[in-house]
Amino acid sequence: MSIPTWLINLFPLPARVYVQAILPFAFLGVALMLWGAYRFLRRRRREGVIQCEAQQMGLSPASARFVSHQIASGSLVAARELLHGRELLADLLVERLKSIGRTQAAARFAERAATLLAEMGGQLSPIDTRSVADAELDGAPQLFQGIALSDPTQPDAPVVCGYVTAIDGESLTIVSTDRCPWPTRRSLLVTAFESEPAPFEVVLLLRPMPGAHEWTLSHGLAGDLANRRTSPRVPVRIDTWALSATERVGALRERLRRGDRLLVGKLKKTDGWVDRHHVTIEDLSPDGVGLSVDHEVVVGDRFFVILPADDERPGDPGQAGESGWRRGFGERQRIAVLPLVEIVNLRSGAGGRLQAGARFCAMRLKERVAVAGLVRRITARHRQQVTAPPANG
Repeated sequence: MSIPTWLINLFPLPARVYVQAILPFAFLGVALMLWGAYRFLRRRRREGVIQCEAQQMGLSPASARFVSHQIASGSLVAARELLHGRELLADLLVERLKSIGRTQAAARFAERAATLLAEMGGQLSPIDTRSVADAELDGAPQLFQGIALSDPTQPDAPVVCGYVTAIDGESLTIVSTDRCPWPTRRSLLVTAFESEPAPFEVVLLLRPMPGAHEWTLSHGLAGDLANRRTSPRVPVRIDTWALSATERVGALRERLRRGDRLLVGKLKKTDGWVDRHHVTIEDLSPDGVGLSVDHEVVVGDRFFVILPADDERPGDPGQAGESGWRRGFGERQRIAVLPLVEIVNLRSGAGGRLQAGARFCAMRLKERVAVAGLVRRITARHRQQVTAPPANG
């Protein structure tokens, strides 16, 4: 039986030529499959070990499976540290919840996370005691507790569901995948999915950024409801730099948010440092800054402002001249906060400079606490200078 002509034309070369050409790719495919199987079996082994240890700690099988799936991606040593450190585990679960973009998946994740933390020794309070001065907030929701936001003045308006990720003495941070139907400064009502705590009033401070799901609300659980329009603005004079809102600078800001040490030397290696501009902070509050700028800006512009970690450097109220921050920007200068600000108003100032009012964008709890601490220190230092007796002679 002869070979058909069309088959000879389709494969004109000898068979061994095709086999020699295909064999390297076949071996590469087999090697990748074996490596993937090894990684899969190794992860399953880690999950099994973590699940057994979690059940020995008293967790239910469902919670043990959940936590083993969440922390088994790293090494076994790191997973054990997370398993025995509730605060670290809670931070990891909060970050995982923020990355979920589907409502039903977020609801299931929050419910399992709340059950896990409850089984690990009671509900872990999301209250940051550094900003509350160890005061308890009556009726404060628990971490990962589901809440419903509604507008009491519009009964027919849609109800937004979210999950608590942090709360301090003034603000409440939630994660919600729903679209925000309200403008800022709108008074809303918070109702927990369960019977406790009782409904309470909040004010919408920051709408979620595009692509993010974090909402910031002001509550009155520790006293009067905070009105951000009347937030105290401390007069200062701080000479610093404004950096372009580039991706590399934003990545360094995320590392600073996670608690990593950030030095000015690392910022100088980014593309945002090339487009830096000198700005002077003339007033500061936990919600925004008043800037004096000498470069062209328009309402809506966004950029990063450097706040170095040096309690002695900030200028006192009314101090003339440079505060020394710009001169002290060495390679080893540590940065305390790198907030993203947005210009909201502009007016002409002295010397041809522009006076700009800017608000903080997408500020997390740790960043807001750091800025509030800076405001308190400057205010206390000013009061000490005002009340200090005059020098003799």
